[in-house]
Amino acid sequence: MRNNPEDIEIRSEEVQEILGTPPGWMARWGTTLAFITFIALAWGAYWIKYPDIVESDITITTEDPPQTVYSPDGGVKISDILVANNDSVGRGEVLLVFDSRDNAYYNDVMILSDQLVHFDAVLDSALLNFNMQNDLRLGNGELSRAFYDFQKSQIDYSLSLQPMASPRQTESRIAQLRESIAAEEALKLKLAKEIDYAYRKLSRDEKRYEEQKISYDVLRNSKVSLTSLERSMQGAISNIKGMEFMISAIQRERSDERQDISSLQREAALDMREKFSQLKKTVEDWRTNNLVIAPVNGTVMYSQDNLREQAFISRRSPIFIVVPPDSTETIGKINLKIDGSGKVRPGQRVVVKLNSYPFPEFGAMVGHVKWKARVPIGEEIPIEVTFPDGLVTNSGEKIETSRPLQGKAEIITENKSLIDWVIQGFRSNRFR
Repeated sequence: MRNNPEDIEIRSEEVQEILGTPPGWMARWGTTLAFITFIALAWGAYWIKYPDIVESDITITTEDPPQTVYSPDGGVKISDILVANNDSVGRGEVLLVFDSRDNAYYNDVMILSDQLVHFDAVLDSALLNFNMQNDLRLGNGELSRAFYDFQKSQIDYSLSLQPMASPRQTESRIAQLRESIAAEEALKLKLAKEIDYAYRKLSRDEKRYEEQKISYDVLRNSKVSLTSLERSMQGAISNIKGMEFMISAIQRERSDERQDISSLQREAALDMREKFSQLKKTVEDWRTNNLVIAPVNGTVMYSQDNLREQAFISRRSPIFIVVPPDSTETIGKINLKIDGSGKVRPGQRVVVKLNSYPFPEFGAMVGHVKWKARVPIGEEIPIEVTFPDGLVTNSGEKIETSRPLQGKAEIITENKSLIDWVIQGFRSNRFR
């Protein structure tokens, strides 16, 4: 019988040695170790969580946020700054006065404004008897024209209520008015010389004050004297205009046949009311264009280091920031893109990293979604974030909110296990 070569090889001495050697620990426990490792990885993948986040920009402010006040659309020159940095101001308080293009004086305009605000014209008779100061320096623009237009309408309405005068009475009245005008013109010439001297004296006193040769009281007296003379001049100008209006109205009345007196009275009363409304609007427009007013109660802070009187300021430049006192709850405002916004719900944690407080040095703040809009605005969903622990980072740094802060927000929508992330990845690849 012929021997099989394979049987001979199996029974060789080398093969017997291999078969007779016990297997090593890797061979004995390798399968068990691999199984244990797999179980450990599966256990870790189930219990180890990794957050699912939605990122967006965020603005940190208060429910009553600091208000920034800007300059008008056109470049302007600053006339007076009425507040110092960090002063407490009230809502409606004047902070700054721009140089008026019509040369109206701020204090005089405010006197007229206060008169108009506190006057409640219900009856035509009350409007007729409304007396405004005639020495107000309202410049040579729309404001002064509106002022004199209303005065003229008062005269017209007053004459419409009076009985028809005889021609002789009319001529006598006109002559008296012209004599008064001549006297006022003479007074104007005298005042003009005194004002010229007062300006030159004030200029000298300002120079001497800068050289510390006179006290501030002397300089202030020079300013008061000039102001008094200018008011007297303005009073004379107003008196002349009023008498000229009266002469014009008398002459117009004399040429009028006055067939319907009641109709003329109604027209004059209507014109007086319209001129009064126009005067109020003109004063309000002047305030809007020439004054900076505090929008809220609070502390005012300069937005520019070089803010000073007689300086020019460019259009739409920030001038002041008014920080409300004892500001209410601090909130974060997010305008979230619609894509992925469906995962965001109220109560979810939000991690905020501020641009002006670098994360590696200051850490991050933690808040919660307080509110989410149901309806988008454009392509974004408004969201509010609250900070129950205040603006304190996880490294213990306290953040100040004197002005709105910008940063990045990470909304944690869900803490998913690693195995969930793997399953989600398989699902997404499956439907691609």
